[in-house]
Amino acid sequence: MKRILSLLLVLLVCFSFLGAVRMPQQEETASAVQSSLKKNGMDVTSTASLSMYDVVTFGRYPQGIYGQSEDIEWIVIGFDGNERVKLLSRYALDVQQYNDNAKLISWTSSTLYQWLNAVFKMNAFNAEERSLLATDVTLLSMEDAQTLSAGFLRCDPTAYAVSLGANPTRCMWWLSNHAIRREITDYYGDTEYYSYATVVNENGVIAHGMLQSNFKKSVRPVIYLDLNSDAPAARESALVLRRGMPMASVYDLNLFDTVTFGRYGQAVYADPTPIEWIVIGFDGNQVKLLAKYGLDGKRYNDIHAAVTWKTSTLYSWLNNSFKYSAFTADEQALLADGVTLLTAFEAEGLPAAYRTCEPTAVAIANGVNYKRSIWWLSEPTQAVQYKNSNNRGWCASAVSDSGEVQKMAYQISYDGKVVRPVIVLDFSKLG
Repeated sequence: MKRILSLLLVLLVCFSFLGAVRMPQQEETASAVQSSLKKNGMDVTSTASLSMYDVVTFGRYPQGIYGQSEDIEWIVIGFDGNERVKLLSRYALDVQQYNDNAKLISWTSSTLYQWLNAVFKMNAFNAEERSLLATDVTLLSMEDAQTLSAGFLRCDPTAYAVSLGANPTRCMWWLSNHAIRREITDYYGDTEYYSYATVVNENGVIAHGMLQSNFKKSVRPVIYLDLNSDAPAARESALVLRRGMPMASVYDLNLFDTVTFGRYGQAVYADPTPIEWIVIGFDGNQVKLLAKYGLDGKRYNDIHAAVTWKTSTLYSWLNNSFKYSAFTADEQALLADGVTLLTAFEAEGLPAAYRTCEPTAVAIANGVNYKRSIWWLSEPTQAVQYKNSNNRGWCASAVSDSGEVQKMAYQISYDGKVVRPVIVLDFSKLG
Protein backbone atom coordinates (compact mmCIF):
# COMPACT_ATOMS: atom_id res chain seq x y z
CA MET A 1 0.00 0.00 0.00
CA LYS A 2 2.92 2.37 0.68
CA ARG A 3 3.67 2.67 -2.98
CA ILE A 4 0.12 3.71 -3.78
CA LEU A 5 -0.16 7.26 -2.43
CA SER A 6 3.36 8.61 -2.14
CA LEU A 7 2.34 12.15 -3.10
CA LEU A 8 0.57 12.62 0.21
CA LEU A 9 4.03 13.19 1.72
CA VAL A 10 3.77 16.76 0.51
CA LEU A 11 0.15 17.23 1.64
CA LEU A 12 0.67 19.90 4.26
CA VAL A 13 3.05 21.93 2.11
CA CYS A 14 0.95 21.90 -1.03
CA PHE A 15 -2.41 22.92 0.43
CA SER A 16 -1.33 26.55 0.67
CA PHE A 17 -0.81 26.67 -3.12
CA LEU A 18 -4.23 25.32 -4.12
CA GLY A 19 -6.28 27.73 -6.21
CA ALA A 20 -9.98 28.16 -5.57
CA VAL A 21 -12.37 26.29 -7.84
CA ARG A 22 -15.32 28.19 -9.26
CA MET A 23 -18.17 26.96 -11.39
CA PRO A 24 -17.52 27.86 -15.06
CA GLN A 25 -20.32 30.42 -15.33
CA GLN A 26 -18.79 32.42 -12.47
CA GLU A 27 -15.35 33.12 -13.88
CA GLU A 28 -16.31 36.49 -15.41
CA THR A 29 -18.05 37.64 -12.22
CA ALA A 30 -15.12 36.59 -10.03
CA SER A 31 -12.62 38.85 -11.74
CA ALA A 32 -14.78 41.91 -11.11
CA VAL A 33 -15.43 41.28 -7.43
CA GLN A 34 -13.57 43.36 -4.87
CA SER A 35 -12.38 41.17 -2.01
CA SER A 36 -12.54 43.65 0.88
CA LEU A 37 -15.19 44.60 3.38
CA LYS A 38 -15.93 48.32 3.02
CA LYS A 39 -17.63 51.02 5.08
CA ASN A 40 -18.34 54.34 3.35
CA GLY A 41 -16.09 53.13 0.53
CA MET A 42 -13.12 52.54 2.86
CA ASP A 43 -11.55 49.14 3.63
CA VAL A 44 -12.48 47.59 6.99
CA THR A 45 -9.71 45.45 8.50
CA SER A 46 -10.88 45.34 12.12
CA THR A 47 -14.18 45.26 13.99
CA ALA A 48 -12.90 48.27 15.99
CA SER A 49 -14.01 50.52 13.11
CA LEU A 50 -17.54 49.07 13.08
CA SER A 51 -20.62 49.82 15.19
CA MET A 52 -23.99 48.14 15.52
CA TYR A 53 -26.29 48.84 12.57
CA ASP A 54 -23.54 50.24 10.36
CA VAL A 55 -24.09 49.61 6.64
CA VAL A 56 -21.13 47.94 4.90
CA THR A 57 -20.53 46.37 1.50
CA PHE A 58 -19.11 42.91 0.85
CA GLY A 59 -19.37 40.77 -2.28
CA ARG A 60 -21.52 41.32 -5.36
CA TYR A 61 -24.84 39.87 -6.54
CA PRO A 62 -27.42 40.55 -9.30
CA GLN A 63 -29.63 43.40 -8.08
CA GLY A 64 -30.59 45.45 -11.15
CA ILE A 65 -33.78 44.86 -13.09
CA TYR A 66 -31.78 43.13 -15.86
CA GLY A 67 -29.67 41.16 -13.42
CA GLN A 68 -26.75 43.57 -13.22
CA SER A 69 -24.38 42.73 -10.34
CA GLU A 70 -23.85 45.37 -7.68
CA ASP A 71 -22.08 45.56 -4.32
CA ILE A 72 -24.11 43.82 -1.59
CA GLU A 73 -25.07 46.08 1.32
CA TRP A 74 -25.13 44.51 4.79
CA ILE A 75 -26.28 45.71 8.21
CA VAL A 76 -23.99 44.99 11.18
CA ILE A 77 -26.19 43.13 13.71
CA GLY A 78 -23.66 41.60 16.09
CA PHE A 79 -20.11 40.91 17.22
CA ASP A 80 -18.68 37.69 18.61
CA GLY A 81 -15.21 38.59 19.86
CA ASN A 82 -11.98 37.62 18.09
CA GLU A 83 -12.77 39.97 15.19
CA ARG A 84 -16.02 38.22 14.16
CA VAL A 85 -18.91 40.34 12.90
CA LYS A 86 -22.45 39.24 12.00
CA LEU A 87 -24.10 40.79 8.93
CA LEU A 88 -27.69 40.76 7.62
CA SER A 89 -28.31 41.75 4.01
CA ARG A 90 -29.97 45.17 3.88
CA TYR A 91 -32.26 44.18 0.99
CA ALA A 92 -33.98 40.99 -0.07
CA LEU A 93 -31.60 39.63 -2.70
CA ASP A 94 -33.51 36.69 -4.18
CA VAL A 95 -36.71 34.64 -4.03
CA GLN A 96 -36.67 30.93 -3.11
CA GLN A 97 -38.74 28.15 -1.56
CA TYR A 98 -37.81 27.10 1.96
CA ASN A 99 -37.81 23.52 0.71
CA ASP A 100 -38.76 21.91 -2.60
CA ASN A 101 -41.30 19.61 -0.93
CA ALA A 102 -43.53 19.78 2.14
CA LYS A 103 -41.91 17.04 4.24
CA LEU A 104 -40.58 17.72 7.72
CA ILE A 105 -36.94 18.76 7.52
CA SER A 106 -34.25 20.51 9.51
CA TRP A 107 -32.91 23.91 8.42
CA THR A 108 -29.51 22.56 7.37
CA SER A 109 -31.10 19.90 5.14
CA SER A 110 -33.54 22.30 3.43
CA THR A 111 -33.07 23.16 -0.22
CA LEU A 112 -32.87 26.86 0.73
CA TYR A 113 -29.87 26.22 3.01
CA GLN A 114 -28.24 24.21 0.24
CA TRP A 115 -28.95 26.96 -2.31
CA LEU A 116 -27.36 29.57 -0.04
CA ASN A 117 -24.17 27.53 0.30
CA ALA A 118 -23.96 26.10 -3.20
CA VAL A 119 -25.31 28.78 -5.52
CA PHE A 120 -25.46 32.08 -3.63
CA LYS A 121 -22.12 31.77 -1.86
CA MET A 122 -20.22 30.82 -4.99
CA ASN A 123 -21.80 33.61 -7.05
CA ALA A 124 -21.71 36.38 -4.44
CA PHE A 125 -18.16 35.97 -3.12
CA ASN A 126 -14.78 35.28 -4.70
CA ALA A 127 -12.30 32.83 -3.15
CA GLU A 128 -10.66 35.46 -0.95
CA GLU A 129 -14.02 36.63 0.35
CA ARG A 130 -15.17 33.08 1.02
CA SER A 131 -12.04 32.59 3.13
CA LEU A 132 -13.35 35.29 5.48
CA LEU A 133 -16.62 33.46 6.11
CA ALA A 134 -16.53 32.05 9.64
CA THR A 135 -19.53 29.75 9.05
CA ASP A 136 -21.87 28.70 6.27
CA VAL A 137 -24.24 31.28 4.86
CA THR A 138 -27.52 31.16 6.76
CA LEU A 139 -30.67 33.15 7.57
CA LEU A 140 -31.72 35.08 10.63
CA SER A 141 -33.24 32.90 13.35
CA MET A 142 -36.56 33.80 14.96
CA GLU A 143 -34.74 34.44 18.25
CA ASP A 144 -32.34 36.88 16.58
CA ALA A 145 -35.18 38.54 14.67
CA GLN A 146 -36.98 39.23 17.96
CA THR A 147 -34.03 41.36 19.11
CA LEU A 148 -34.30 43.74 16.11
CA SER A 149 -36.69 46.63 15.79
CA ALA A 150 -39.42 46.64 13.16
CA GLY A 151 -37.41 49.19 11.19
CA PHE A 152 -34.74 46.56 10.52
CA LEU A 153 -37.28 43.76 10.03
CA ARG A 154 -39.21 45.60 7.32
CA CYS A 155 -37.39 44.87 4.08
CA ASP A 156 -37.33 46.26 0.56
CA PRO A 157 -36.43 43.93 -2.34
CA THR A 158 -33.90 44.60 -5.06
CA ALA A 159 -35.21 45.09 -8.59
CA TYR A 160 -33.78 41.66 -9.43
CA ALA A 161 -35.75 40.04 -6.56
CA VAL A 162 -38.91 41.81 -7.78
CA SER A 163 -38.31 40.31 -11.24
CA LEU A 164 -38.33 36.88 -9.56
CA GLY A 165 -41.64 37.49 -7.81
CA ALA A 166 -40.93 39.53 -4.67
CA ASN A 167 -43.46 42.14 -3.59
CA PRO A 168 -42.26 45.40 -5.21
CA THR A 169 -42.74 47.50 -2.05
CA ARG A 170 -42.15 45.59 1.17
CA CYS A 171 -41.53 41.86 1.04
CA MET A 172 -42.03 38.78 3.18
CA TRP A 173 -38.78 36.94 3.94
CA TRP A 174 -37.83 33.57 5.40
CA LEU A 175 -36.32 32.88 8.84
CA SER A 176 -34.18 29.80 9.44
CA ASN A 177 -36.32 28.15 12.09
CA HIS A 178 -37.22 24.50 11.72
CA ALA A 179 -40.55 24.01 10.02
CA ILE A 180 -43.60 22.88 12.01
CA ARG A 181 -45.76 19.96 10.96
CA ARG A 182 -49.50 20.01 10.38
CA GLU A 183 -51.92 17.19 9.62
CA ILE A 184 -54.64 17.89 7.08
CA THR A 185 -57.47 15.41 6.49
CA ASP A 186 -59.18 15.59 3.12
CA TYR A 187 -62.80 14.91 2.17
CA TYR A 188 -62.17 11.17 1.90
CA GLY A 189 -60.63 10.91 5.34
CA ASP A 190 -57.05 10.56 4.10
CA THR A 191 -54.48 12.38 6.23
CA GLU A 192 -51.51 14.14 4.73
CA TYR A 193 -48.68 15.95 6.52
CA TYR A 194 -47.40 19.36 5.53
CA SER A 195 -44.53 21.40 6.94
CA TYR A 196 -44.71 25.13 7.53
CA ALA A 197 -41.89 27.59 8.13
CA THR A 198 -41.50 30.98 9.83
CA VAL A 199 -41.31 34.32 8.03
CA VAL A 200 -41.17 38.05 8.70
CA ASN A 201 -44.15 39.68 7.00
CA GLU A 202 -44.38 42.95 5.10
CA ASN A 203 -44.98 44.92 8.31
CA GLY A 204 -41.90 43.55 10.07
CA VAL A 205 -43.91 41.10 12.20
CA ILE A 206 -42.76 37.50 12.76
CA ALA A 207 -45.40 35.10 11.44
CA HIS A 208 -45.71 31.30 11.58
CA GLY A 209 -47.38 28.91 9.24
CA MET A 210 -46.05 29.61 5.74
CA LEU A 211 -46.15 26.43 3.65
CA GLN A 212 -42.51 25.83 2.83
CA SER A 213 -42.86 24.25 -0.61
CA ASN A 214 -45.78 26.07 -2.26
CA PHE A 215 -44.65 29.66 -1.88
CA LYS A 216 -41.46 31.42 -2.86
CA LYS A 217 -40.51 34.14 -0.40
CA SER A 218 -37.67 36.62 -0.29
CA VAL A 219 -34.20 35.76 1.01
CA ARG A 220 -32.02 37.99 3.24
CA PRO A 221 -28.77 36.07 3.77
CA VAL A 222 -26.80 36.26 7.02
CA ILE A 223 -23.01 35.87 7.11
CA TYR A 224 -20.35 35.85 9.81
CA LEU A 225 -17.03 37.40 8.81
CA ASP A 226 -13.80 36.70 10.67
CA LEU A 227 -11.45 39.66 10.16
CA ASN A 228 -8.61 37.97 12.03
CA SER A 229 -5.81 37.75 9.46
CA ASP A 230 -4.76 34.31 10.70
CA ALA A 231 -8.22 32.79 10.35
CA PRO A 232 -8.63 32.40 6.56
CA ALA A 233 -5.60 30.18 6.07
CA ALA A 234 -6.81 27.82 8.77
CA ARG A 235 -10.30 27.57 7.26
CA GLU A 236 -9.18 27.12 3.66
CA SER A 237 -6.88 24.16 4.31
CA ALA A 238 -8.48 20.96 3.03
CA LEU A 239 -6.93 18.41 5.34
CA VAL A 240 -7.83 14.74 5.57
CA LEU A 241 -7.84 13.88 9.26
CA ARG A 242 -7.57 10.55 11.05
CA ARG A 243 -8.19 10.51 14.80
CA GLY A 244 -8.03 14.28 14.71
CA MET A 245 -4.54 14.38 13.17
CA PRO A 246 -3.79 15.62 9.63
CA MET A 247 -2.51 12.95 7.28
CA ALA A 248 1.04 13.82 6.25
CA SER A 249 1.59 10.53 4.44
CA VAL A 250 -0.47 7.78 2.86
CA TYR A 251 1.59 5.32 4.84
CA ASP A 252 -0.69 6.22 7.74
CA LEU A 253 -3.83 5.07 5.86
CA ASN A 254 -5.16 1.54 5.80
CA LEU A 255 -8.23 -0.11 4.33
CA PHE A 256 -11.34 0.63 6.46
CA ASP A 257 -9.69 3.45 8.40
CA THR A 258 -12.10 6.22 9.40
CA VAL A 259 -11.09 9.72 8.26
CA THR A 260 -12.82 13.11 8.22
CA PHE A 261 -13.12 15.37 5.18
CA GLY A 262 -15.58 18.21 4.57
CA ARG A 263 -18.50 19.29 6.76
CA TYR A 264 -22.27 18.72 6.59
CA GLY A 265 -25.32 19.34 8.78
CA GLN A 266 -25.80 16.14 10.76
CA ALA A 267 -27.53 17.24 13.98
CA VAL A 268 -30.85 19.09 13.99
CA TYR A 269 -30.58 22.77 15.01
CA ALA A 270 -26.76 22.60 14.85
CA ASP A 271 -23.98 23.86 12.61
CA PRO A 272 -22.37 21.50 10.07
CA THR A 273 -19.84 19.06 11.55
CA PRO A 274 -16.95 17.08 10.00
CA ILE A 275 -18.03 14.19 7.77
CA GLU A 276 -16.65 10.77 8.69
CA TRP A 277 -15.62 8.49 5.82
CA ILE A 278 -14.46 4.87 5.59
CA VAL A 279 -11.47 4.12 3.36
CA ILE A 280 -12.70 1.43 0.96
CA GLY A 281 -10.08 1.38 -1.79
CA PHE A 282 -6.89 2.69 -3.39
CA ASP A 283 -5.91 3.24 -7.02
CA GLY A 284 -2.56 4.84 -7.63
CA ASN A 285 -2.70 8.30 -6.10
CA GLN A 286 -6.41 8.03 -5.41
CA VAL A 287 -8.30 7.04 -2.27
CA LYS A 288 -11.94 5.96 -2.36
CA LEU A 289 -14.13 6.94 0.58
CA LEU A 290 -17.66 5.90 1.66
CA ALA A 291 -19.64 8.01 4.13
CA LYS A 292 -19.76 6.22 7.47
CA TYR A 293 -23.34 7.35 8.15
CA GLY A 294 -26.45 7.99 6.10
CA LEU A 295 -26.07 11.77 5.76
CA ASP A 296 -29.49 12.66 4.44
CA GLY A 297 -32.81 11.23 3.32
CA LYS A 298 -33.52 11.53 -0.41
CA ARG A 299 -35.48 9.85 -3.17
CA TYR A 300 -33.60 8.18 -6.01
CA ASN A 301 -35.69 10.31 -8.36
CA ASP A 302 -38.44 12.80 -7.61
CA ILE A 303 -40.57 11.64 -10.55
CA HIS A 304 -41.65 8.03 -11.04
CA ALA A 305 -40.16 7.50 -14.49
CA ALA A 306 -37.31 5.71 -16.22
CA VAL A 307 -33.95 7.36 -15.51
CA THR A 308 -30.30 6.43 -15.55
CA TRP A 309 -28.13 7.03 -12.51
CA LYS A 310 -26.65 10.22 -13.97
CA THR A 311 -30.04 11.62 -14.97
CA SER A 312 -31.61 10.98 -11.56
CA THR A 313 -32.44 13.85 -9.19
CA LEU A 314 -30.31 12.14 -6.52
CA TYR A 315 -27.19 12.33 -8.72
CA SER A 316 -27.98 15.98 -9.46
CA TRP A 317 -28.40 16.76 -5.75
CA LEU A 318 -25.08 15.09 -4.88
CA ASN A 319 -23.13 17.02 -7.51
CA ASN A 320 -24.78 20.39 -7.03
CA SER A 321 -26.26 20.98 -3.59
CA PHE A 322 -24.29 18.43 -1.55
CA LYS A 323 -20.88 18.94 -3.13
CA TYR A 324 -20.90 22.70 -2.77
CA SER A 325 -22.36 22.60 0.74
CA ALA A 326 -20.04 19.89 2.09
CA PHE A 327 -16.68 20.90 0.63
CA THR A 328 -14.68 24.11 0.38
CA ALA A 329 -13.20 25.14 -2.95
CA ASP A 330 -9.84 23.62 -1.95
CA GLU A 331 -11.51 20.35 -0.95
CA GLN A 332 -13.42 20.22 -4.23
CA ALA A 333 -10.06 20.53 -6.01
CA LEU A 334 -9.06 17.14 -4.59
CA LEU A 335 -12.13 15.32 -5.95
CA ALA A 336 -11.13 13.02 -8.81
CA ASP A 337 -14.65 12.99 -10.19
CA GLY A 338 -18.19 13.81 -9.17
CA VAL A 339 -19.86 12.61 -5.99
CA THR A 340 -21.56 9.24 -6.48
CA LEU A 341 -22.87 6.13 -4.69
CA LEU A 342 -21.59 2.57 -4.55
CA THR A 343 -22.60 0.09 -7.24
CA ALA A 344 -24.26 -3.17 -6.23
CA PHE A 345 -21.04 -5.03 -7.04
CA GLU A 346 -19.00 -2.73 -4.79
CA ALA A 347 -21.53 -2.98 -1.97
CA GLU A 348 -21.47 -6.79 -2.14
CA GLY A 349 -17.68 -6.66 -1.74
CA LEU A 350 -17.85 -4.84 1.58
CA PRO A 351 -17.66 -6.75 4.87
CA ALA A 352 -21.10 -7.15 6.44
CA ALA A 353 -20.23 -4.73 9.25
CA TYR A 354 -19.84 -1.89 6.74
CA ARG A 355 -23.04 -2.67 4.82
CA THR A 356 -25.30 -1.78 7.74
CA CYS A 357 -25.74 1.95 8.12
CA GLU A 358 -26.90 4.27 10.88
CA PRO A 359 -28.49 7.60 9.90
CA THR A 360 -27.60 11.04 11.21
CA ALA A 361 -30.18 13.03 13.18
CA VAL A 362 -30.84 15.14 10.09
CA ALA A 363 -31.56 12.02 8.03
CA ILE A 364 -33.97 10.84 10.73
CA ALA A 365 -35.69 14.24 10.63
CA ASN A 366 -36.14 13.63 6.91
CA GLY A 367 -38.12 10.46 7.56
CA VAL A 368 -35.68 7.54 7.59
CA ASN A 369 -35.50 4.73 10.14
CA TYR A 370 -33.96 5.97 13.38
CA LYS A 371 -31.79 2.86 13.92
CA ARG A 372 -30.52 1.25 10.73
CA SER A 373 -31.43 2.49 7.31
CA ILE A 374 -31.87 1.40 3.73
CA TRP A 375 -29.34 3.18 1.52
CA TRP A 376 -29.42 3.72 -2.22
CA LEU A 377 -26.97 2.29 -4.75
CA SER A 378 -26.08 3.82 -8.12
CA GLU A 379 -27.61 1.15 -10.36
CA PRO A 380 -29.84 2.30 -13.24
CA THR A 381 -33.59 1.90 -12.76
CA GLN A 382 -35.68 -0.95 -14.06
CA ALA A 383 -39.40 -1.54 -14.59
CA VAL A 384 -40.56 -4.21 -12.12
CA GLN A 385 -43.88 -6.08 -12.26
CA TYR A 386 -45.90 -5.75 -9.07
CA LYS A 387 -47.09 -8.97 -7.42
CA ASN A 388 -50.74 -9.84 -8.13
CA SER A 389 -51.04 -6.85 -10.44
CA ASN A 390 -50.62 -5.89 -14.08
CA ASN A 391 -48.95 -2.64 -13.05
CA ARG A 392 -45.24 -2.02 -13.25
CA GLY A 393 -43.14 0.36 -11.20
CA TRP A 394 -39.71 1.90 -11.66
CA CYS A 395 -37.35 0.54 -9.04
CA ALA A 396 -33.69 0.87 -8.06
CA SER A 397 -31.21 -1.09 -5.98
CA ALA A 398 -30.32 -0.44 -2.37
CA VAL A 399 -28.77 -2.07 0.68
CA SER A 400 -31.41 -3.13 3.20
CA ASP A 401 -31.39 -2.23 6.89
CA SER A 402 -29.96 -5.69 7.58
CA GLY A 403 -27.03 -5.10 5.19
CA GLU A 404 -28.24 -7.18 2.23
CA VAL A 405 -27.85 -5.89 -1.32
CA GLN A 406 -31.31 -5.93 -2.89
CA LYS A 407 -31.43 -5.31 -6.62
CA MET A 408 -34.34 -3.37 -8.13
CA ALA A 409 -36.34 -3.72 -4.92
CA TYR A 410 -37.36 -0.16 -4.04
CA GLN A 411 -39.52 2.33 -5.89
CA ILE A 412 -37.40 5.28 -6.91
CA SER A 413 -39.85 8.04 -5.88
CA TYR A 414 -40.50 6.77 -2.34
CA ASP A 415 -39.06 8.48 0.73
CA GLY A 416 -37.37 6.79 3.68
CA LYS A 417 -33.97 5.89 2.15
CA VAL A 418 -30.65 7.43 3.12
CA VAL A 419 -27.71 8.64 1.07
CA ARG A 420 -24.16 7.43 1.74
CA PRO A 421 -22.04 9.50 -0.67
CA VAL A 422 -18.89 8.11 -2.24
CA ILE A 423 -15.94 10.31 -3.21
CA VAL A 424 -12.50 9.68 -4.68
CA LEU A 425 -9.68 11.98 -3.56
CA ASP A 426 -6.85 12.45 -6.04
CA PHE A 427 -3.75 13.70 -4.26
CA SER A 428 -1.75 13.98 -7.48
CA LYS A 429 -3.71 17.23 -7.96
CA LEU A 430 -1.65 18.74 -5.16
CA GLY A 431 1.44 18.93 -7.32
